[in-house]
Amino acid sequence: MTVPAVCAAKLANWVWRAYHARPTNLSPDHELSQHQQQILATLAKTWGDKSWSLPRSASNYNFLTTSDFEWSESPAELVDWQPAEDLSLPESAPTGRLLVVNGKFCPELSTLPKLPDGVIIDSLASAIVNHPRLVMPYLLKQNFAQQPLLAINSLLASDGLFIYLPVASKILPPIHLVIMVNSKKPQPLIQSHNLIILAQHAQLSCITEYVAVNGTDNYFNNVVVDVALAANSVFNCYNLANTAPNARHCVATFIDQGQDSVANIYNASFGGKWSVNNFNIMLRESAAKCQLKGCYGVYNSGQQNLNSIIVDHAAVKTQSMLKFNGVIAHDAHASFAAKVLVQAGAAQACAKQENHNILLHKLATITSKPELEIYAEDVSCRHGATVGQLDAEALFYLQARGISASTARWLLLEAFIASTMDTLDSPYLQFKIQQCWAESIASLL
Repeated sequence: MTVPAVCAAKLANWVWRAYHARPTNLSPDHELSQHQQQILATLAKTWGDKSWSLPRSASNYNFLTTSDFEWSESPAELVDWQPAEDLSLPESAPTGRLLVVNGKFCPELSTLPKLPDGVIIDSLASAIVNHPRLVMPYLLKQNFAQQPLLAINSLLASDGLFIYLPVASKILPPIHLVIMVNSKKPQPLIQSHNLIILAQHAQLSCITEYVAVNGTDNYFNNVVVDVALAANSVFNCYNLANTAPNARHCVATFIDQGQDSVANIYNASFGGKWSVNNFNIMLRESAAKCQLKGCYGVYNSGQQNLNSIIVDHAAVKTQSMLKFNGVIAHDAHASFAAKVLVQAGAAQACAKQENHNILLHKLATITSKPELEIYAEDVSCRHGATVGQLDAEALFYLQARGISASTARWLLLEAFIASTMDTLDSPYLQFKIQQCWAESIASLL
């Protein structure tokens, strides 16, 4: 979501015009919420030139002009809601499904088992009205001034999913959250904001799957996920994005962790014209632990996959573990930027991060930038990155035992991706990732 400064003015202009092109059932200009007013004021202050706030018609959404964020010259259209009819729903995980279509939670198409007492699962729009004390503090806390796509989402998202688990409640095994795009409009622009709050000793596991149906292809899906974990809570989240070939897909996840809380995250990202995966994890209180693993594959010409991670160790005895593997083919590009910050006073923190990449063709590129920024003593931190090709000796070894060259390459690549899934406690998602992997990589062997 980091955009070069040279694009800031154009992006701010786009934010304003996109807001005024929003669906008519959203708040009119004179009913801007406090949150929206704050965003617009911050954008004006941060990006200087206030003249961008004058235009009120959206004629061109070519707001990101760098090669990393290329968008069509024709206008994108905001999509608020369309009837959820004739949906090709993916097979649901065993414990039921929560469906969000074009940024709107669809309870009528969702199925859940009996929930523990006090658990709230609702649309974010309803939760703002019915549970404002729970919701509003989390909608106003993010620093959107330096994150333009987050600002766009904050202005334009009218709904999403809200999940609240009270003290000591549990939802196990994983529920299935499907974020779906279903639109016949050209270049639909879709915004959704999901908020998950776990009280003390609560536990939640979920599988999040991003899909497009009915031929929807050239779209921009911009999703924000906020997660708040109280003391001793446990959050397991497994994400799979197998987006359409011409889609622009952006997900920003913010996790705030209390004392002794645990977050286990897995993120698999395939497909799309460009995909942006951002994680901002705050280990705010002592002994909070986070494990973030994942894989990404970029195989088509011109495709880009951008991964940005910030882990902030703000208290003593906090722990983090990052591991991502990527496969890049043709002239596709991927980037992995992970920064671990250990603040002063965060003694006995433990941080590890790894990034490994395989380039299948000469024009394939990867930018890998693991970082450690340490201001405390008595810590254990390490990081590393590798970039290379398939091991020629391993290929020869397999072929010498009667295995074909294409099968040998397949086995090595499958093992490379599978090495990130050793702690993935979801047979359903393991199967889906292997299925996506098989469909994507078959043509390259």
